[in-house]
Amino acid sequence: MNIYHFPFSDRRFLNLKLEEFENDYQSTISRIAGHLEFSEEILLRVSKPFDLNTIVNYPAYVTRSQLDTKTYHSLFQPHHYDLFRELFPPDTLSRLGYEN
Repeated sequence: MNIYHFPFSDRRFLNLKLEEFENDYQSTISRIAGHLEFSEEILLRVSKPFDLNTIVNYPAYVTRSQLDTKTYHSLFQPHHYDLFRELFPPDTLSRLGYEN
């Protein structure tokens, strides 16, 4: 519930989803640079080794054997949604930036 109560509208924070790095790494890094008022060029250059879309051999910290675009949409079964609805308020997914 801590993440549910996070002040998402507070402009001091840039809220990102992990899948944004996979879907469009460069734009995501650019958004971070803009938010931090940091050089986009430098941040893109120093973060390049961590772009999993361009790595040939994944480092040990990567827990998946391949990149794919699986999300909770394709992984959740009906019983997962039922349990989720029991545990969390109805607007949890939308507060986290996902469609209900």
